[in-house]
Amino acid sequence: MFGLVAAGLGIGLVATAKAPLGYQDESGFHYGYTQDAPVEQIPCRMPQPKLA
Repeated sequence: MFGLVAAGLGIGLVATAKAPLGYQDESGFHYGYTQDAPVEQIPCRMPQPKLA
């Protein structure tokens, strides 16, 4: 049982170490994010407390 778990863990570590960064589509392989993808803007402002 422990041997199977260790083998699976070892295969998983090798697979993630050898995996390329980026993605592949019809036009080829790309690294990182696309410049055309919209970035969702999340407001980071906190409301100001009202003094009594």
